[in-house]
Amino acid sequence: MFTLKTDAPNLYAELCDVIRLFSDEYDPAHIEVEFWQDCSGNGGIGGAGHTLAQPKRPLSARKIYARAAKNALYQALKSYFHRDMPWGSLTGIRPSKLVYDYLAEGFLAADIPGELRRDFFVSSPKAALITEIVQNQRGHFSRDPNDVNLYIHIPFCPSRCNYCSFVSVPIEKQRRLVAPYVEKLCAEITAAKELIRKTGRKIYSAYIGGGTPTVLCDEHFSRILETIEIESLASFHKPLSALEFTCEAGRPETFTPEKLAIMKRCGVTRVSVNPQSLNGKTLLAVGRNHMERDFFEAYERTAAAGFKINVDIIAGLACETPADFSRTLEKVAALRPHNVTVHTLSRKRGSALKEQSVKEFAGGAAQMTDFARERLTAQGYLPYYLYRQKQMLENLENVGYCLPGCQCANNITVMEEMLSVLACGAGAISKLVLPAENRIERLANIKDVKLYLERFNGQLSKKEDFFNRSHANSIDY
Repeated sequence: MFTLKTDAPNLYAELCDVIRLFSDEYDPAHIEVEFWQDCSGNGGIGGAGHTLAQPKRPLSARKIYARAAKNALYQALKSYFHRDMPWGSLTGIRPSKLVYDYLAEGFLAADIPGELRRDFFVSSPKAALITEIVQNQRGHFSRDPNDVNLYIHIPFCPSRCNYCSFVSVPIEKQRRLVAPYVEKLCAEITAAKELIRKTGRKIYSAYIGGGTPTVLCDEHFSRILETIEIESLASFHKPLSALEFTCEAGRPETFTPEKLAIMKRCGVTRVSVNPQSLNGKTLLAVGRNHMERDFFEAYERTAAAGFKINVDIIAGLACETPADFSRTLEKVAALRPHNVTVHTLSRKRGSALKEQSVKEFAGGAAQMTDFARERLTAQGYLPYYLYRQKQMLENLENVGYCLPGCQCANNITVMEEMLSVLACGAGAISKLVLPAENRIERLANIKDVKLYLERFNGQLSKKEDFFNRSHANSIDY
């Protein structure tokens, strides 16, 4: 067991996050760490103490102490377990925000990797990677406070993957709710567009995700995309040709020529075709209903229709070996999609994998992600966005790669939380980004589809109030 003693209870959760960097990968051990509020953060295991000097950068007293305490604890655990973590003491989702902070304070890009190593013990490869990513984002995003991303959520899938934690259920289990859900969702989209118009905002990008949007029948799928009505968004955005509209079609078995025709007619510009793996045994093990040939057929149809294509794969699935992963990556890279996102498996809360110990996985995730970086950059791909999640194998990350000039603006602005998001559908989370106040507020729709339908009118009122106010506490209904 782990025992944490501190006289700063407001830091308890942050310190526990540091412990979790190490705890899942080793047999239970008794660790006792004490922190005294002296702005230096002294931590010890078995009498071995670690102290971190105050950072050079100007920070609030609270940040100085929090960083010192977390770094001291990290150093103590590193000594105890005899192991470094690739991202050092960082436990946050978006390490890129630190790079933007350094740049804003006048640091040169070439100096930032060294600062990350000094301030947070980030490994040299990861420090270089995140700095490069921020450089590759330049010129491909907006920070205009009047710009907003529109997100539409479809909470249905053909089946549920064992690693999935998204708001989604197998469509056959809630077939009777699909038609009323589409009805209410279209009403919410219409209200969202009116709210954007009334508040003087502009649509920056549109994204329909899930779940699997293409699991819907043609009639329902067409109605939702027609309600988004990309042509009408021209009044919100300049020029229309620059508006990025992405549709997830993550399950290749749901692709049909009719679905692609609907997307083309309704102005979709990017399509995500996500196999996750091209190994048949892996696909069956994780609960997906398609095979390798389904992916290639879907990809060829999408490419022939002229869409930009995103492809997602996962490192660490179902005890795959590095050789298994490399075969998938090689086949995907040979197609030259505009974007390839390499996810590291995360045992997320709400997924079937959550209760499995990390020891049940074969390992090699770091080798897989290193191979992906080497192989994709050799083919001319640029890493351009990155985010992390808790419970990721080997404390790694998810990285998006693109061909030069093919950066997905939605991926950048959403992952970096640069723009507000107006989100529609069960479980969809709207965000209000308030840069002047250096904070972000969130409003989550009800997750359960049945309750979403029953409480629909109340949710619309709350969303309108949420986007019309500029000063309030974060809320989550």
